Amino acid sequence: MGTGFVSSEGYIPTQYRVRFSYLVNGKKYEGSYGADSLQQAGQTFEILYDTKYPNKNTGSDFLSRSWAKWVVGGFSIAAWLIAKWLWGNQDWFKNQ
Repeated sequence: MGTGFVSSEGYIPTQYRVRFSYLVNGKKYEGSYGADSLQQAGQTFEILYDTKYPNKNTGSDFLSRSWAKWVVGGFSIAAWLIAKWLWGNQDWFKNQ
C-alpha cells in the first residue's frame, strides 16, 4: 500500500505505486506511477521516451524535477503570506 502523490492534476491518493525500468543504449532508467489496483510483477507495457533526454518518459506520473516541486511550494507559501498580510486583520464576523 502506498501514499498519495502529486501529478499535473494535483494531489491524487493511491493505493499502489508501480515502479518500472527500461534500457536505452545499455543504460537503465526508472520511473513510477500510481495505480488503484494491484499490478502483476513482470507485466510489460509500452512507454515513450525522449531520445535527447531518455529519463523523460510517458509512463511516470510523478513530478520528476525537484526544482518544480520547490517552485510550486514557494508560490503556495508566498500566496498564503500575501493573503495573510492583506486580510489577516479583518474581522469577518463583526456585526453590521
